[in-house]
Amino acid sequence: MKIDAPEYDAEEFRRKEKIAIIVGLVYSALAMTVGVMEAMG
Repeated sequence: MKIDAPEYDAEEFRRKEKIAIIVGLVYSALAMTVGVMEAMG
């Protein structure tokens, strides 16, 4: 890993990964809500 990415910071990666997961969950919930609303209306 040091050869491929010498500037790799594991802590920063974990923090950004958590943010990405939260954003993905929120987006998925909104997309499902919109889909259900369109199907009902």
